[in-house]
Amino acid sequence: MTDPISITSLALGVASLAIEVFEGVKRGYEYFEYAANMPEDCASFKLRLRIEYSRIMDWAVVAGLADKKDYGRFNKKYTANRHIIMAVLSEMSALFRSLQKDYKELRWFENDELRLIGTSHGATKDCVTKPDVGPQVRVTPADPEENGGQRRVKAIEKEAADSIDVSVYGLFQSPNVPKSQQKYTRGINHIMSFGKKAKSIATEPKRLRWAFVDKTKYFEALQKLKDLTDYLHQTTGDYQLELLAQSTRETCLAMLRLTDSVQEMKALLEGAKVVKIPDPELEIDSGSVFSQATTLPNSSEDCGPQGQGTLFERLAQFSIEHAEVFAAESGLGTRLDSADDFKIKLDAETDRGSRTSAVFREQQVWVEWKEFVPSPIQPKNEFDLPTWGPNPDLVKRLSQLSALLEKREKPEEFGIPNCLGFFQDKPPRNRFGFILEMPKRSQRKAVPKSLFEILTNEQSKSTINERIEIAQGVVTSLFCLHAVGWLHKGLRSASILFSDTSSEGSIGKPFISGFEYARPFALNMTSTRPPNDLMWAIYCHPDYQGNAPGPYCKVFDIYSLGIILLEIAYWKTADELFQITEEVKGAEARALVKAEAQVTLTKDKAKKQAAQEAEVFKSGLLKRTRDRILNDDSGLMSYVKHTMGKRYYNAVIACIQGVDISQFGPEAGDTELVVDAVMQQAFLRQVIDELQGIRL
Repeated sequence: MTDPISITSLALGVASLAIEVFEGVKRGYEYFEYAANMPEDCASFKLRLRIEYSRIMDWAVVAGLADKKDYGRFNKKYTANRHIIMAVLSEMSALFRSLQKDYKELRWFENDELRLIGTSHGATKDCVTKPDVGPQVRVTPADPEENGGQRRVKAIEKEAADSIDVSVYGLFQSPNVPKSQQKYTRGINHIMSFGKKAKSIATEPKRLRWAFVDKTKYFEALQKLKDLTDYLHQTTGDYQLELLAQSTRETCLAMLRLTDSVQEMKALLEGAKVVKIPDPELEIDSGSVFSQATTLPNSSEDCGPQGQGTLFERLAQFSIEHAEVFAAESGLGTRLDSADDFKIKLDAETDRGSRTSAVFREQQVWVEWKEFVPSPIQPKNEFDLPTWGPNPDLVKRLSQLSALLEKREKPEEFGIPNCLGFFQDKPPRNRFGFILEMPKRSQRKAVPKSLFEILTNEQSKSTINERIEIAQGVVTSLFCLHAVGWLHKGLRSASILFSDTSSEGSIGKPFISGFEYARPFALNMTSTRPPNDLMWAIYCHPDYQGNAPGPYCKVFDIYSLGIILLEIAYWKTADELFQITEEVKGAEARALVKAEAQVTLTKDKAKKQAAQEAEVFKSGLLKRTRDRILNDDSGLMSYVKHTMGKRYYNAVIACIQGVDISQFGPEAGDTELVVDAVMQQAFLRQVIDELQGIRL
């Protein structure tokens, strides 16, 4: 009979060997990642390397090899497949050894310079691997005597760049999400660490310089790594396999936000297509819209491969095209009023004048307005007087926005109307208009109705199914807008539009409009404050109310979305839900009575004092809205949970609670894109996946 102690010892021995081999594979990835100045034509190699690194790290978390405290789990779960796993990991390790056979140890210098020491050639000259070993690399080491003598060396034992550990901050381990539904978050940590490292390397020219001698062999090796990682993923269960597939897609989305050039976006798209995992045909408790196929707005479901693909691929392609337009300053939006024959017939205004129906080129359209304050325009000739008109920076931003809206290759999930161009209205109206065409699916020619109009109609009815479908469409549209680097800045129920799609009176699919304040995500860009409009202010985050300091950020858009989700759940406007207008009017009346009772004040001074007191009351009331929701004042959120379900409740709470950027610490000060990528990931996990996971 076999000794139980021997069996246990054997199992521990197998686990220890697997851990050792896996650590060797990790070092192999890091060895190539820390190299700098990779040729531009090989950018896809490095990006695919990052994707594969993230994929194997995600698998390691599932398998129990990523953390010492989980090592025991490896033996319990993978006894049957451990020999296959060992064979795959060993082959990976051997592949990396063949790629770096001539180099014994990569070291990290205190002055942040990477150097190669102890090569088999024993010299500082260029080193080339032997042709029969595998793909060849030429390395130019920095001079060890440069800048004053020897420096103390530390071996690389872990990632050189500190990562922002998103799991520490609870962005993904929300108390509202059961642990069984929480996914793995290590992948984005590694990607962010790589991004931070790449930024550091770019500022230090004295690094290892890599040059491909045989690029084909390198990509063949990369393809083999991808296939081997596929084998590892197949050793997991169906549920975990789907989570790993979703994690890969989410990693690619994070990398899309971290890329800063068109070339990198193209390389990422190319790499993502290669590593794409087929979507398992099974229903799991928490699905993601990004694991589903999508079509372009003008395509049909049977249009073939050219009309279909994952939403990530469509977003990446759209980001590339949009970035190329922005890079070419001459190729921005269409300025329609520059043509001599420009004519447009304006009809009735809706939504308090923000939207106007019109006829343009014999086509039924509608116009959305952006008002501006005239500013002095310096003349080109120094002898001429300044003229007054729209700020040139504003005109440029509106042109960029028009270019975004004019692109017809947007995925249908983008959910924004097509724009025909923009124009400046005639004096004395100081405003620009965006001409938007009716959705192709609309069966009527009238201007689409807004959610605000529908909610204020007492005859309006909706089913729970319709409300959830509306919410799913709106959150996905906002995610797509954020994914390509834009902020909406004016999200409210009046900017959620519907067009009739059925003779049976159904509301139809929502699409987002009201882009008059929208702008690209950039910290150095000026930010227009919201109008002093009570009906609009209800949707503004407390930190963006009044004269609060700081620029507009993604958190504020998401907060506005949370208010809209509440409106959809109650099927009431936010003003009716929170009684803001009624309470403000009551406060104004009480303040006026109080002021008029003071005999020392004139009538005008009494009105002025009453207005000031009412403004203070209004400001405090609006800022308390967030606390009222989170504290479940008057059972606000209890109703949502009981009516719309726990997942819908979780999504609303996540939007209203938001993310405190300060929790990332001072190390995130120069990594705004990294923080943005983390927030994108949190929004995907806690809002989109929660709503998409609702089953009725």
